Amino acid sequence: MAIFDFSKAFDSVPHRRLLAKLDFYGIRNSNLHWISSLLSARKQRVTLNSTQSSWHSVIYGVPQDTVLGPLLFLLYINDIVTDISSEIRLFADDCIVYRTITDQSDCTTLQADIDILLNCSNTWKMKFNPSRCHVPMYRSPTQ
Repeated sequence: MAIFDFSKAFDSVPHRRLLAKLDFYGIRNSNLHWISSLLSARKQRVTLNSTQSSWHSVIYGVPQDTVLGPLLFLLYINDIVTDISSEIRLFADDCIVYRTITDQSDCTTLQADIDILLNCSNTWKMKFNPSRCHVPMYRSPTQ
């Protein structure tokens, strides 16, 4: 089993890539335009003591304070499971991949699936948080 946590998951979703995936899933026309407006209308600035920066458009991230935010995040990462042959579970910003290990080929397959996850996370600009990822030590039944 390997447990992964997406680093700054909701803040890291690139808008353009998310909108392309939504279009691929069949979310188009006025629905896609509405989601695009929701994402593109966001701005932020930093305030420190009484000093404020200028406003900047937000081009990454989905709003966390809405029902739609977590759904958009899950739609963005949903296809990460496509080429995985082990069992995989996605929950919010966590990903667990696992399989029963009965021989060396199972270990090899699990490692290949972990490599696929890492490649997908790099391709789609969703990094895993290394300090929150966990791969328990394997003990053979003879130990």
